[in-house]
Amino acid sequence: MALYAQEPTQPKSPYVSVIGSVENVDAAAHTISVKTAKGEEKIRFDDRTQFMQLPPGETDAKKATPIKATDVGQGDHMLARVRASDPTGLPAVRCFINKQAEIAQRNQRTLEEWQTERLGHSRIGGPGRKDDHHAGARDGSRSPASRRQGGCQRQSHL
Repeated sequence: MALYAQEPTQPKSPYVSVIGSVENVDAAAHTISVKTAKGEEKIRFDDRTQFMQLPPGETDAKKATPIKATDVGQGDHMLARVRASDPTGLPAVRCFINKQAEIAQRNQRTLEEWQTERLGHSRIGGPGRKDDHHAGARDGSRSPASRRQGGCQRQSHL
């Protein structure tokens, strides 16, 4: 007799996430237009919607700080938790925000770090590489391996 094991099924969450860049905030209509990968979606909010700001790259919701809907601006990155039963009709429960200015600062710091690291390394196969025994040293002399072989000439084995 064969027994088949079933994987336990996870209960479906009553919420879904809408992720994208804020296009427009209409405080009077209590809506935020968000440009997502699928197009533009309108997220509704009310007085019970929690707006939380996270530093760029941070994923721990415990490190979020509360903000107001009026603090959200065009270009900010948003993850909104909305009800799966009516994602555009019912107000969002919680919205996590990464401010555009903070994202730009983080990107600039990352770029500067990459450039600093890159300047400290030579090109692959370029002069000065330890494993490049055919290249000249930085002072113009040839490497010991290059001197033994008489330069970069190939030796034939007949």
